[in-house]
Amino acid sequence: MNLTPTNQPGEERMRTLKERIQLAVEVTGLGTWEYDPVTHNISVDQQCRHLFGITPEEDATTERMLSVFHPEDLLRRQEALKSALAGENDGTYDLIYRIHPYGKDSTRWIRSKGKVFFTKNGTSYRLIGTMLDVTQQVLSEQLLKESEARFRLAADSTTAMIRMCNGDLKCNYFNKSWLEFRGRNAEQEKDTGWLTGIHPADKERFLLICQDHMTARSNFSIEYRLADKDGQYRWIADAVIARFSPEGFFEGYISTCTDIHDQKISTQELEKLITERTHSLQHAVHQLEVSNENLEEFAYIASHDLQEPLRKIRVFSSRLLEYRDSIDIATRDKYLAKITDAAERMGQLIRDVLDYSKLKDNAIPMAPVDLGEVMNGIIAEFELQIEEKKATLSVGKMPVINGIAYRMHQLFHNLFSNALKFSKKDTPPEITVSAKILPAEEIASYPGLSQQYHYTRITFTDNGIGFDPAFAEKAFQIFQRLHTRDSYEGTGIGLALCRKIVLNHQGIITARSGENAGTSFIIILPLAHQ
Repeated sequence: MNLTPTNQPGEERMRTLKERIQLAVEVTGLGTWEYDPVTHNISVDQQCRHLFGITPEEDATTERMLSVFHPEDLLRRQEALKSALAGENDGTYDLIYRIHPYGKDSTRWIRSKGKVFFTKNGTSYRLIGTMLDVTQQVLSEQLLKESEARFRLAADSTTAMIRMCNGDLKCNYFNKSWLEFRGRNAEQEKDTGWLTGIHPADKERFLLICQDHMTARSNFSIEYRLADKDGQYRWIADAVIARFSPEGFFEGYISTCTDIHDQKISTQELEKLITERTHSLQHAVHQLEVSNENLEEFAYIASHDLQEPLRKIRVFSSRLLEYRDSIDIATRDKYLAKITDAAERMGQLIRDVLDYSKLKDNAIPMAPVDLGEVMNGIIAEFELQIEEKKATLSVGKMPVINGIAYRMHQLFHNLFSNALKFSKKDTPPEITVSAKILPAEEIASYPGLSQQYHYTRITFTDNGIGFDPAFAEKAFQIFQRLHTRDSYEGTGIGLALCRKIVLNHQGIITARSGENAGTSFIIILPLAHQ
């Protein structure tokens, strides 16, 4: 925009332009001066006279102005002037110096800027410039530097690791403790170089948390692993505080980091120990519960099942004693047979109970067991009974499972024994055993099975007398009988033993039946590891 009137004579336009320039100079507090490098004379305006404390009665000579220069700045002024007159920096003069216009206690900081004019042959003939009082600016910068120096001194004296960064994680300051911990210098760590020390597993989480809080300009704390000078990762607790200028502008963050590695590891080890002890306690409680169950079972035996054969032995023994002089041989043999039968039943019951109570295979390692071989051995054992009852067997291809061989023998021995024992009187027993791989989708339907293993489902079916489906679960409880002892002998422990064996093999056993409709046992066991 041209502010110079175009309808005035040349001299008038020049005068107006000078007035406007002078007004601009006065408003900004600038003083103007002109120096003659030949005569060394200087001419200054009123603002310069005011800055240098020159009264109206005094002449503003070069000597007068130099007399109030700080002694330490005189040489700097001389060198700067000499350089400008020699044409260095395109003849530019720029110097900040101190003066004492009203004595040594009245220090002012002045910035002088000027431009040298040269003749065609390169001789300097004129230097025109300005000067401005920059005392407040210089003092503010000095206070800031002193404050920063005090901060750096304090920061370098602390054991905490400190860094300062802007709003995008580019750091421009690291204290002594940080650099010593990292074993790197400030140049290597500056900007985002320090981020290379964060553990890869923690970095994404760290960046996400920082981004969220830096967007909100909020304080936050975070724990992560940081590589030390030896390349070892140590846990760090980082307290990050937002920095704002006096005017309220966001300037970045100051971060104070503490090495908490030993404390963190101790806490983790303590938590691990507590977890282990908790598991041990839970196991001990479980074992105690099992022991209590066994005690209850033995108490049941003592109060019920063992009492019955003992009562028979006592009754028939008493009769033999009471009628020993008059009893006939046939009756005596009958009583002795009953006593023998009761004693044998009591012995079998005790053996079964002991076998059941000892069924704790946790300490026995699992191994591949060929169920085909197990079946062959059991069929050989029942050969006479199979012939006597004219039983028909159909045993398919059996898998190799992960288990304990003699427990598998016990399991299927009991099932074969029951199938032969609980057969119909006028119908030959038919026993069918088959196996197939359990599909993955079916494994997922059983909460007790692990998705990490493969399983086989074995179906053991007979055409015997069966039982009411409502009692399918009761059949697996110890000492529970679904048929009277007068009709079928037994102790009521066999199927309870089967369930305990299957459970110890991390498997499942269930039963499907109907009255006079046969029974099917479904057994799920883990296959041998491939």
